[in-house]
This record gives sequence, C-alpha cells and structure tokens, in this order.
Amino acid sequence: MASIGNRQRTLRLFAAVLLGASIAGVPAAGNAAARHLRLVSSEPSKDTTVTVAPTVVKLVFSEAVKPAVAGVRLRASDSSVVTLGALKNDEKNPAVLLAPITGRLRAGAHRVQWRVTGADGHAISGDFVFTFKPAVTDAR
Repeated sequence: MASIGNRQRTLRLFAAVLLGASIAGVPAAGNAAARHLRLVSSEPSKDTTVTVAPTVVKLVFSEAVKPAVAGVRLRASDSSVVTLGALKNDEKNPAVLLAPITGRLRAGAHRVQWRVTGADGHAISGDFVFTFKPAVTDAR
C-alpha cells in the first residue's frame, strides 16, 4: 500500500510541475520550434516580383544572429552569383541580417540562399526565390 501512495504523490507532483510550467509560459517539449531560430520574414519576400532592383537582402529572424558566422548567397536564374557586400546586423535590431547587393541585378528570377547559427549553436539554412522585373519606362 505504501508504494501506491508514493506513486500517487509522484503523479500529483508531476502534474503540478506541468501545470506550473504551462502557466509560466514555458514551451512544451513537443513545441521545440518555439525555442529555435527561424526566418520570420524577408525583403524581397519569397515568391514576389519587384519592379525596382533591391539594394539589400533583408532577413528577419526570431532571435539575434551573428554576421560573422552567417552566410548569404544570391544567384540569378542562370546560376551566376550576384556579388554581395559584407553581412551586417540592422543597427536597431540584431535579429535582422542585411546583405548589401553590390553586383548588378539583371531581370529574372533570383534565389537567396542563407545559413545562420542561433544562440544555442544550432545552424539553420534555407532559400527562397524572388523575381526582378524592371518597370517599363516611357521613352518619349
């Protein structure tokens, strides 16, 4: 009988700990994505068409990233590499990574490939495509 009482106390304690953690806002073990670095947004955005050539690729992450251990590559539709300047954080937000576009951006689809490391040392990478279609100017 004593062991059944110990099990019940253990289960009650476990339930109390889980309840306390959920009230405190601690993510559940199954919600690991809530605790890891992820890409939140970008400029240019995924699958969009821009009519003015961007001068920078802006990647917004869920937590701060370090440019020294990050990488960004920009490829044109013919697989040629578009030159980028040194990566840097936005002055006001270390979760924003900026990649200045220093090479010539030709009309067509472009693939942004990126890789960053989070504070926990976990590296993530991804890619997306945007299209540059210059606006037609009136030659009158």
